Amino acid sequence: MRSAQAPRRSIANWRAGGDDCGVGRVTCLDGAVITASEQLEWKFVAGNTDRLAWLPGVSTLLSLAACYGTLAAIGGLAALGTTVALNDRIWAGAITAFAAIAAIGLVLSFRRHRRLWPLVLGGLGFASIAYAMHVDYSRAAELAGFALLAAAALGDWKLRRPVARSAPE
Repeated sequence: MRSAQAPRRSIANWRAGGDDCGVGRVTCLDGAVITASEQLEWKFVAGNTDRLAWLPGVSTLLSLAACYGTLAAIGGLAALGTTVALNDRIWAGAITAFAAIAAIGLVLSFRRHRRLWPLVLGGLGFASIAYAMHVDYSRAAELAGFALLAAAALGDWKLRRPVARSAPE
């Protein structure tokens, strides 16, 4: 069995431009040979969370837009003299669903950066939003939930950004 360090080095070299010999094997820059099944496994594990990096931030914005954007649209239409009948349960469900998708995105990104605090903040934010929408509405709980979810999405985004390293002396 290989050590945990060897596959990471091979993945980095494979992504850096190993040459494909055309028979389901890739020779990496460090000379290691990777089979097709290993390539698929590494693409799934390494690439899955990278493709969903946008999920927490966009879902948080959609949750905010579903809440306050709908409220602003109804207010604007009321100012023009048009009334809109809105089912509160569907509205609350949409807000909660987008917040849940943001929390799921934070869980997926945890696999990459292994920092617990965005996951905890996002979970508390989602719980607060769900409580405010479905149990006992409180503006303070709703605002606190959105603030926690936004802080978690922003923190997750900052943890995903590449860190500039100084050159060794």
